Amino acid sequence: DPMHTFLEGITRHRSAYTLFMIYRTGRATKEGLREDIVKCNFGGGVNPLFRPGYISNGVFTATKVTLSSGETVGGPHKEAKLNHSAHGVLVFSIFSLEILKKYFPEDDPPVWWKAWVMHVHVISAMMRTEFTMADLYRLEDMLIEDQELHFSVPEYYDTWIPKYHWALH
Repeated sequence: DPMHTFLEGITRHRSAYTLFMIYRTGRATKEGLREDIVKCNFGGGVNPLFRPGYISNGVFTATKVTLSSGETVGGPHKEAKLNHSAHGVLVFSIFSLEILKKYFPEDDPPVWWKAWVMHVHVISAMMRTEFTMADLYRLEDMLIEDQELHFSVPEYYDTWIPKYHWALH
């Protein structure tokens, strides 16, 4: 169920975490990110249904994350999410790779960006209308890689999302 499990579930949070990390690591300001997102027409012209431009301040709010080692880092609040419809989240996610790529060196992007890129590939692959068994095995591999990348980011240590388990089913 890509709509509920991913677009209205995991992806709403993961996109917010990515925007948080871009801001937190000094790659962009809140205003700069909002401007980049709003000025994109998302392939739909002026229709607001195709322009998921609202980014709440909660996306940029840090919370203390205690790692298993006892060390603390500033990470995204686990409840941070984009407040768009499933359609808006899908549109933002697909376009985000182009909108946000200017913030990353091509030769050595941070692992949290690699995690987001893999996640976008997963949701893109899920939009097919039919799957072969080979497609499903590849999708399963992509889901596992997506989750491994996500949970290798120290700032994401406390961002467990129950729908990850459902996604593998």
